[in-house]
Amino acid sequence: ATAQVIVTAPEVEALSLTPANATAFVGESVAYSAAGTYTDGSSQPIATGLTWTSTNPAVAEISASGIATARAPGNTTIRGTLTTSAGPVTGETGLTVQAAPALTLIPATAALVVGQTVTFTVTSAAAAPAGGLTVTFGITGPSIATLAPLTVLIPEGHTTAPTGITVAGT
Repeated sequence: ATAQVIVTAPEVEALSLTPANATAFVGESVAYSAAGTYTDGSSQPIATGLTWTSTNPAVAEISASGIATARAPGNTTIRGTLTTSAGPVTGETGLTVQAAPALTLIPATAALVVGQTVTFTVTSAAAAPAGGLTVTFGITGPSIATLAPLTVLIPEGHTTAPTGITVAGT
C-alpha cells in the first residue's frame, strides 16, 4: 500500500498590529508593526509585503513603511493588509489623534548676565501619550544664550519632564 503525502508551507491567516489603540498628538508619528499568525499556529513578525492604510487620512496618514503621521484631532483605523495565496489578510487597530497640549515653562521669564545659568522646567497641560512627548526648544533673536538639552522627553502618563533645560548667558 502506498499513501500520498502533500506538505504545504504554513500561511498567514491573521495579522495583529502594534501598537494597539494608540494615541498621538497632532504632528507626532506612530510606527506600526505587524505579526502574522500562521496556519500551523506559529506567530512571527511580518516585515515585507504589507499594504498600510488609514480609514481617515485627514486625521492620520500612513506611509508604505507603516509610519502614521497625526494630522488633525479625531479617530481613524489603521489597517495592515498582506496578500496571501488564499487572499488578503487584514489586521487593524485604532488611532486617536488629539490637539497638541499647551506647554508651560517655569520660570516664565528670566534675566541673565554673561556666565549665569537658569534651569527651566517644562510642563504639559495633558499627560504624555504612549511613548512620551518629545519637546524641542530653541532660542530666537540674537545669539546671546545657549541652551541644553535641545529636547526633553515627558514620559508616558506624566506632565513634567524629569530633566530641566539649562540656559546660559553668553
